[in-house]
Amino acid sequence: MQATLCEPALDRLWACQSSVTNLVKCLPEESWQMCIGGSPTLIRHPLPAELDRFRYYAAKVRFLAIGSNASDDLVIALAARSQVPLFPNLQALHWWMDNYNLAYMLEFLVPRPRALNVTLDGESEGAGLNRLLDIVHTKTPALECFKFECVDSPPLPAPGRLISNSTCFASLRVLEWDPLLSVADIVALAALPNLQDLKFNATRIPSGVMLDFSALPGPPFSELATLRVQADTLQFCSDFVEAIRSCALRTLEVTAPGITCGDISSLLSRLRRRNLKSSLRVLHIHGGIQESAITMPLDMLRPLCCLANLEELWFRLPCAFTGTNIVLLDLVKAWPRLQVLQLGEQSRLGRSDFTLLVLEQLVFHCPHLRDLDISGLNINSTVTMEWKIKSSREERPVARNGELLELTLGRSIVGDPLEVAMLLSRIFPRLRSIQATDPHGKDVRWREVEKYIGIFNRIRREERSWWDSKDVKEE
Repeated sequence: MQATLCEPALDRLWACQSSVTNLVKCLPEESWQMCIGGSPTLIRHPLPAELDRFRYYAAKVRFLAIGSNASDDLVIALAARSQVPLFPNLQALHWWMDNYNLAYMLEFLVPRPRALNVTLDGESEGAGLNRLLDIVHTKTPALECFKFECVDSPPLPAPGRLISNSTCFASLRVLEWDPLLSVADIVALAALPNLQDLKFNATRIPSGVMLDFSALPGPPFSELATLRVQADTLQFCSDFVEAIRSCALRTLEVTAPGITCGDISSLLSRLRRRNLKSSLRVLHIHGGIQESAITMPLDMLRPLCCLANLEELWFRLPCAFTGTNIVLLDLVKAWPRLQVLQLGEQSRLGRSDFTLLVLEQLVFHCPHLRDLDISGLNINSTVTMEWKIKSSREERPVARNGELLELTLGRSIVGDPLEVAMLLSRIFPRLRSIQATDPHGKDVRWREVEKYIGIFNRIRREERSWWDSKDVKEE
């Protein structure tokens, strides 16, 4: 029985490794030592029998992360003593790289990885990137997921060609690419038959450049479901979405530093396509505002009312929205499945026409909300006298949301903290934290609201436990 369970247990234990440290510790203690940074290093080369023990456990590894200088040297030393890849069954490799000189290590690590995640920490040159791509093209024919992330470094120049021939990345399903992409590579990506998730950097592509997909045998990006684009202008993102109008996207995330109201209107109008009305679930727009005015009419979002299955809507822009409770409710009525709503960022505008009372109707129309940030609405949180609660038995029924734990209101006028806490604790019975300040940027009164909400929630939990115990006794 123990022998039967031993191998499955070892397979599970060794499946995911965040470094090669545990594998090295399987070698005799006299063959390695720990460095000051906590990484092991070899004192002598392992004997053949010792290396066989290493390979026995290495064959069970399915996910591996490597990257420090010490671990790179260690892997090179072990690979030099082996005639076969060190990790023959490895499916996913996360490689922290500070230069491209060790790109050849990929040949010694794994024969056919399915997922490769390269994180470049530091500056490098385009020639090194091309060397890495050459190895990836020739040594990873079955690659399904390829992620290349740049940390603390400027965008890398576009490589000679991300895709060198028609057979490259034929199995690729996910591509996240931080270095700059050329127009030719974007067109080549459009022909990949299995690509479903794409993130790319289109900055520095000249404004007005049109992407021509007419030479492709079929529609561009035929299987694409998730698209994340970073560009210099939102207009490029809008034009790109129009160029792939046959795609039934589920997720669209666009980022641009200079955004105008006209750019937003252009993009949103292009999301009214028939195939997106039912498919689009997530829409994120990030960036900065190019115009001097930092207000936008909330009614600008009305074209999105056709997206009946929308679950996440993010407008992470340094702006405030103008409008009324009625306009906001007209919008959210169209999104009954909405789970995440983020509108604008904290601004210094004065009094707003949006009031705190809109939250009850918002929760009623969007019962699945779990993340709510309406900093850009500058909510007026002065609660009217009609909401003053006389008795717990006289409380009129309100729509409740038991999922929301944190509420973000930005700069919000607050009246009586006790009344505000009464209202919010009834709508959000599990609310724990409120991110808000008054128009002067101070949060003293909102911290009072937060304190009262915690008290109300404890009282209500205790009352519910009393009633539950009473019902049990009566039964």
